[in-house]
Amino acid sequence: MRGRRLLGKGLALIRRVARVRRPVILMYHRIATPMHDPWQIAVSPATFERQVEMLKQERELVPLSWLIDRLERGLPAGGIAAVTFDDGYVDVLNNGRPVLEKHGCPATMFLCPGLIGDPAAFWWDTVTRIFLETPDLPERLELPGPGRRLSWTVPTSGREAVHLDVWATLRTAEAPVRRDMLDRLLDWAGIPAEAPAAERCMTEAQCTRFLEPGFIDAGAHTMTHPSLPTLSDADKVAEIEGSVRGASALFGRPVTTFAYPYGDADAATVRVAGRFVRAGACTTHPSSVGRGMDRLRLPRIQAVEEPAEALARRLASHG
Repeated sequence: MRGRRLLGKGLALIRRVARVRRPVILMYHRIATPMHDPWQIAVSPATFERQVEMLKQERELVPLSWLIDRLERGLPAGGIAAVTFDDGYVDVLNNGRPVLEKHGCPATMFLCPGLIGDPAAFWWDTVTRIFLETPDLPERLELPGPGRRLSWTVPTSGREAVHLDVWATLRTAEAPVRRDMLDRLLDWAGIPAEAPAAERCMTEAQCTRFLEPGFIDAGAHTMTHPSLPTLSDADKVAEIEGSVRGASALFGRPVTTFAYPYGDADAATVRVAGRFVRAGACTTHPSSVGRGMDRLRLPRIQAVEEPAEALARRLASHG
């Protein structure tokens, strides 16, 4: 009997060692069930809780800055996971924070200080509301573009292709141009600029609530969520440095981590980030984190609406 007990303990130890895999950083955006989710950035509250429960069982959950520090010092980090959220959606406060607190799961929220409290919030959600949630739209759409006039025929149903085309046009437009295009789109569609309350970015007071009592960190995510490689160096500095300062003011202490909007990070953008980001910066490249990786190009694996077992398999496939 004693030999069987020792064998059982040995097998359990082998299984535990086998589960020690390369560390991963997870990327979430929304904890909600929106009417439309074309970019797969929403995870329902029930699914999120099951995913967190799985992560607690399979991995050691640590703050992102703690993971980066271990990697920088060359210390073991196998089997570790860090949870991050982009953008600052209010549903992460309402639906996500209770789950994080219940399970003692640390997390990092990458904030865009220039969008905090904005009732219009995120432009991509406005585009989705227009094309995928507004029943009656005019048949023709024309927008002034750089050097030319853009036009689309808008069908009464099946508008996914037009939605994607307009989104791609706005994604790389300069901020003033995008704002003008959005205003024209809203007038054309006949809907208000204000987003539904449940889909907005957090207010300053809500950010303060989310970041207390201290198991959640703040990170920076630019001021207004542009595609950084499309900006001049001066504008890159304004967006990155401004967001680090703004997020630090909200957090009440220095913010040391950053996430590139859309994961867009060319060499010039990374150089600018390195001037203002002390710990590390995250991309959206789906991979585990290895020793010797560039701290300013850390990969992240996006969590989507899927069973916890499916997420566990995806994480395991990354080593």
